[in-house]
Amino acid sequence: MRIVFCEDEPTIRRLIGLSLRGSAHEFRMAADGNEALDLVRRWRPDVLITDVAMPGMDGRQLAAAVRADAALGDLRIVFMTASARDEAAGEVEAAGAGGAPDHLRKPFGPAALRSLLALIDEGA
Repeated sequence: MRIVFCEDEPTIRRLIGLSLRGSAHEFRMAADGNEALDLVRRWRPDVLITDVAMPGMDGRQLAAAVRADAALGDLRIVFMTASARDEAAGEVEAAGAGGAPDHLRKPFGPAALRSLLALIDEGA
């Protein structure tokens, strides 16, 4: 499975990279929404996993841009969020409509990330 991760925090990008070291997944990292959108258009991943709150183009805007591109309409989107509020999680899930309804709550560890990817693999 090919995955693009969009995360503005370098520490979390490193955690993701370490968590997936040695896995069968191919992945690329983007530090912001604009970089992620360009990468998604060029590399055509199976899944986009994006932070919600980022400076510039945030995760919701990135998802909207992806959904607006007919060539990317079937891309699965998973949101990472640090929000502990249930309504925020629901809002994030609704924004991902058409993609994976899942979200990954921060902070997360390697096991949670691998479990999420296993669920996506099973549903593919």
